Amino acid sequence: MLSNYLSGYETDFKQILHQIRMLAVQIHQSLELSEILNIIVAEVRKTLESDRVVIYRFLPDGDGVIAEESVSHTWRPILGQLIYDPCFNATWVERYQEGQINIIEDIDTKQLDPCYKKLLMSLQIRANLVVPILINSHKNNGISSTSPHLWGLLIAHQCSSPRKWSSLETEYLQLVAAELGIALRQIKCHQRLATPCQSLSTTQVANQIDRETLRSIEALRDTNLMISLYTMDGLPLMQNPAALRCYGSSLHANSSTENSFLSHFVDKNVGQQAIELINLGEMFSIETQVFTNQGIRWHCIDTQCTRDPVTGNSTILVNEKDITKQQAALQERQRMEEALRESEQRYRSVITAMAEGIVLYCSL
Repeated sequence: MLSNYLSGYETDFKQILHQIRMLAVQIHQSLELSEILNIIVAEVRKTLESDRVVIYRFLPDGDGVIAEESVSHTWRPILGQLIYDPCFNATWVERYQEGQINIIEDIDTKQLDPCYKKLLMSLQIRANLVVPILINSHKNNGISSTSPHLWGLLIAHQCSSPRKWSSLETEYLQLVAAELGIALRQIKCHQRLATPCQSLSTTQVANQIDRETLRSIEALRDTNLMISLYTMDGLPLMQNPAALRCYGSSLHANSSTENSFLSHFVDKNVGQQAIELINLGEMFSIETQVFTNQGIRWHCIDTQCTRDPVTGNSTILVNEKDITKQQAALQERQRMEEALRESEQRYRSVITAMAEGIVLYCSL
């Protein structure tokens, strides 16, 4: 943490400026958004020594996606996860638009809306520091915008314990977010200059939005995390490559009519419980067995109700991670512990029998 190895405000501030300058050099060497975001989360997590750093990007429909992430191997990755939180949208978007920050030192002691606290707990967050990513006003057709555009959020997570965020750490994160806002504006300017026509048609604008949306979820293609989207009836709408490799279309010959989501579960009661809680608007997490192309595997599954960005209908968002090796190791450890307990019991029985035999012999 910054506050652990710096002393004196002047020294602290000089160190911050030095780190920001070094980070800015890396950022402005590229016009590739994915590369810039990756650099930022990696450097910020290293500087703050936090458990996770993410960049949350707002989507056109008001929801958001974890567009980039750097996370310790101890904690669950959430890269590519779509997030819809009505509590957040109702109370914080306007504040972030005005440049406000959000600091939580301990979710167990800070007064939070129940739905927001449940979201933080599902993401393994104990404390967080959130600053807005704003793109400053620029001229459109000669007219200057009056307020910055809220592009997303730069967020540091502490998962292992509560954390008191220092003013130095807060200032550092704000400066990084400001630098990212500058980079985003430069990228937009570069894209406008690269456009041969001064005015874009409706189709061209739509295509540009589509390209930006695709960039925001590009990480879904390469992650090992299995991400799927189903209708509330369990019909598949979207599967990232990892989910397709895991389940494949050949698993469900009648996938156009059957509940594909439910058919994945070895124990159908688990699937039914998930559907019931999803219909109630609850998040559902479990470690359970599922049918896959590789046979029966153990998966850690997180499910929640979200909205389809195309139709606006309620859908089931599923994040899965294969934990078969971890489960096998756990079961082997439990087997060895049970065998050890049985061995100790037999040993005690032998010792007791020998002791009783000695007492009987001495009494004769």
